[in-house]
Amino acid sequence: MEGLLDGPEREQIAGQFGKNFLVEASAGSGKTHSLVGRLVAGILAGAYEIEKLVAVTFTRKAAAELSGRMRLALQAACQGRDAKSAERALAQFDKMFIGTVHGFCSRLLREYPVQAGISPVFQEMEEDEDQLLQRRVLRTQLDEPSGRRLLRLLREFGAGPVELQSALGWMTEYGELDYVTETVDRPDLETAWQEVDAMAHFLGDLLPPCDERQPTCKLLLASQSLLRRVRWSDRATPRDLLKLLEEWETEPAIVMKYWGANRAAQNELLDRVKERAQHFRDQVVLVELSRWRSYLYSQIVPFVLHTRQACEQERKLNGLVNFNDLLRLTCRLIQEPRVRRDIQARLQHLCVDEFQDTDPLQAQLFFLICADDPEEQNWLMTRPRPGSLFLVGDPKQSIYRFRRADIETYNRARQIIQETGGQVVSLRTSFRSVPDLCSWTNQVFTQLLPSKPTVQQAGYDTIQALPGEAKGRCVERMVHSGMRYSEVAAAECRLLAAWVARKLKAGYLPSDFLLLTARKADLRLYQQAFTDAQIPCQVSAEPAPLSARGRAFLRLLHVLADSRDRVALVGVLRGPLFGHSDDELFQSFHLKSSNEVDTSLRLIGELRLQVRYLPPGAAASLVMRQMGLHLKTDLELEGIVDYLCDRGQKGLTLGQGLRELLEAEAIALPPSPGGHEGVRIMNVHKAKGLEARVVVLASPTSGLPAKAEHSVTKGRGSFCLFRNRRLLAHPANWSEIEQREIEFVQAEHLRLLYVAATRARECLVVSQWAGNHASALRPWVALDPFLADLEPLELKEAAPADIGLSTQSLESILSQEEQRATQLAECARPGWRRQSVTANNHTPGLHASPGLSDEPVGGTGWGDLIHRLLEQLVLRPSLTREQLASLARWFTYDTPELAEHLDTALDTLEKIRGSEFWGRVLAAKQRLVEVPFGKRAGNDLLFGTIDLALEQAESWDIVDYKTDRKNLDQIIAHYAGQVALYARSWKDITAQDVGYAGIYSVRESKLSEDLR
Repeated sequence: MEGLLDGPEREQIAGQFGKNFLVEASAGSGKTHSLVGRLVAGILAGAYEIEKLVAVTFTRKAAAELSGRMRLALQAACQGRDAKSAERALAQFDKMFIGTVHGFCSRLLREYPVQAGISPVFQEMEEDEDQLLQRRVLRTQLDEPSGRRLLRLLREFGAGPVELQSALGWMTEYGELDYVTETVDRPDLETAWQEVDAMAHFLGDLLPPCDERQPTCKLLLASQSLLRRVRWSDRATPRDLLKLLEEWETEPAIVMKYWGANRAAQNELLDRVKERAQHFRDQVVLVELSRWRSYLYSQIVPFVLHTRQACEQERKLNGLVNFNDLLRLTCRLIQEPRVRRDIQARLQHLCVDEFQDTDPLQAQLFFLICADDPEEQNWLMTRPRPGSLFLVGDPKQSIYRFRRADIETYNRARQIIQETGGQVVSLRTSFRSVPDLCSWTNQVFTQLLPSKPTVQQAGYDTIQALPGEAKGRCVERMVHSGMRYSEVAAAECRLLAAWVARKLKAGYLPSDFLLLTARKADLRLYQQAFTDAQIPCQVSAEPAPLSARGRAFLRLLHVLADSRDRVALVGVLRGPLFGHSDDELFQSFHLKSSNEVDTSLRLIGELRLQVRYLPPGAAASLVMRQMGLHLKTDLELEGIVDYLCDRGQKGLTLGQGLRELLEAEAIALPPSPGGHEGVRIMNVHKAKGLEARVVVLASPTSGLPAKAEHSVTKGRGSFCLFRNRRLLAHPANWSEIEQREIEFVQAEHLRLLYVAATRARECLVVSQWAGNHASALRPWVALDPFLADLEPLELKEAAPADIGLSTQSLESILSQEEQRATQLAECARPGWRRQSVTANNHTPGLHASPGLSDEPVGGTGWGDLIHRLLEQLVLRPSLTREQLASLARWFTYDTPELAEHLDTALDTLEKIRGSEFWGRVLAAKQRLVEVPFGKRAGNDLLFGTIDLALEQAESWDIVDYKTDRKNLDQIIAHYAGQVALYARSWKDITAQDVGYAGIYSVRESKLSEDLR
């Protein structure tokens, strides 16, 4: 601790256990090390009883790491002066809770299910399972009259069930919030169209002529569009009106050259147009859009609230809880004073990691558990018991506002700690980054972040690195010029792959690189580029939207799973996998003329037969190979196969798995070859807690928009709905809410930049775009002033051969496929054979021999009936004829042709009961019927079934029933070898002697001699 900038604070953490702490640990400052140090020191000092200690982490991975490091620290302490305390702690270590907040809630609910009003055997739902349940319930609700009315309204707005699903997701994730909306009357369409017509009349007289198809002047373009829409729009619904108004929602840019031959004429015309356009925008466009959106919001919210309640009821009926249920129910449980006293007596010290990611429900849970007054219900008024609460976090890394982990909750908790005698300490020594990189970070964020915390933003304290040698330039920039902003990601991913490949040749490892983007949309491009360059990589992100190729593959699988969907079949034939023209399809389906469509239909028919009985994952894999889609690595298709494999293991059919994927319209990508040793590619939200030797901030034109989607005020939630970035619905007072929310969102974007910039150990590479476009969202643009003096990296695409990578021709790949198929066929050849005792020991020609052929009843069905009745009779000798008749009628349910012979069968059984053989059965100590066995004989696996095994005084009798229409001598000649093999097998398997092995002829009621 000596020589460290924050040495005194670290000593306090490890030595003062009677005080509550909030530790603000900067990136790379060793917060987990400090947390482990405090916990172990407290245990060894006797301040903590390990069974009364709780450590809550943000993820299961973090919990496993914390548990492992604590065990190692305690094991090391077993060699020192506190050996006895350490050994005692290790012996009781499993009594300490270390896990996520949801795991902690689950534990409390299972301990107090009655008080919580929940099933004791409840099951926790994963996020995807909860979403599936929401979709299922939503579909049910949409079938109700109210749902059908809402769907008709949504269609008027150009929307559908997808938007309702999004709203239901918000409300379910925040299940404790009220969503209140005021009644809004349906706006008047006719009045709005009158205003639009007036604007069209004004523009029609003044609009200058223009021959260009797409003029660059946005004002002219919007005016032309308005004139067209006025003539052709459907005025019975708001859809066309809203699309027209949305083009005027933002002030259109102006290009002067379109508005007159000289500046004087331009100014005169534009002054009139701009004045009227401003009036139209302010008095008509914004007003009407707000009215219609508020009206739609007022219709959606009550329906979705009802659906949320139906989802909650469905979970309760099935004993299921989602993540929000765990928190809500536990907070409600902990508000019961008697329960809280009991919990506080058993769990006296609570440590919380990553506290900046805590939402209000979690904060409420933590502070109520540690409150000195068990009667206090408001967590904001609590006073935590001294030494009961230890929080670790970094407000500069608070980046999960979309999950309600906002900076406001953190600031309130910070205030409570300070006002109740606790202490807030800062850790500012970086054990991660080299000194030059720490200096650059201080230079940047002392200007981007305030020195003291504000309502929206965290304060920044300078960090100090450990002494070290410089290892080259710690900050680099790559500049992309000469391309449009929409082309940057596609070009950059190839350049980065080539640059990393050259670094690998210079001695770097793939795992040395961490590539970050602000959004997850472009991750597939980067992963595919690295995979194509044969560089191991892995992506960590939420499921990415399906591409056109992925949707085409899913539609093909759907056609194979559902042969009745002829519309989908036509779509597949027209799609990218087959590419048939409408003319070809018309000739094939209507004119019945032969063409290439017939070949495609035969292939689809063959695939349908091949996948008919396969599990979902195997079916998708087979189709991918048969269509040749495996010849080029496609991670999206592999992700689809992996998903269907998982759903198949959970019992879903191919059709059910496809329905889920098509509804979700997204798929998680699998890691490319190399697994965890590859280049890591992820969005910044996934990079919390990670670090790498080299970090690349990529995709410089794909940032997060500064828009508000959800807000919480005094326990009430509100949100807005989008469809493809088009605003559909919001509450009536959204403009006030949005203004406040955007301030928090913009502040969080700077914290997101801080997280991204502090992942690097040795080098940070920042990607920039040299172009200019209003639509480009630049996530790293705030760093530009601090990069201006750096020379850009020289980037160039390289052929695989230039960077030491191999290439393969299509012929080579096909040859390898043939060789692989041959090897698989060789491997599939069995090394053993399955043999049946009955099949191997029959003597041919038995049925041609004379004997009892005049018997009226025979055949396999008859023999099976007698065997089944004998089996029941041996097990229960006291069965009466009436009971046997009842069994016989049941056994012949599927063979009514035997029903007329039931009396014959019963007479046969009565004759058996009077035979010498039956006395032998009744005298046995143990009776076993239909005994299956299997044994290995060389390369053969021998299987059979023994009809009857009787345990006598010192050995076993093996008896085989025969109902053949032959006399006993003929039967013995045919089956003697089989019975002898039964006897040998019994002795080999059981190691018990066989005293007799013979045949009982049912028709003659005779028992053979010993046939061994």
